[in-house]
Amino acid sequence: MNKHDRARLFRQRAREALAAASMTQAELADLAGVDRSTISAALGGDMPRLPNGHLVGAVAETLGVSTDWLLGLSSTRDSVATIVSRSLEVRTASRLPVDEQI
Repeated sequence: MNKHDRARLFRQRAREALAAASMTQAELADLAGVDRSTISAALGGDMPRLPNGHLVGAVAETLGVSTDWLLGLSSTRDSVATIVSRSLEVRTASRLPVDEQI
């Protein structure tokens, strides 16, 4: 995938996640801690450049998706935290007599 395709995919997926979150670009900018013009430039037009890593991370975190998915490096939309939380199970273990001594 060349840089133009990756930038296009980033814009498409970011807009998709924005719509799924029922959020405006202004709300995304506010929650991500960036200027509205930065979000507008990153999601609008047909720029061949990708936003910097900080912006990609902030957008992903705010929208609850993975940066890898936004950049087309993964087909899994979920963030790492979501994936890990689904794969872990915490259960109460029975206590042994030795545990009582400790």
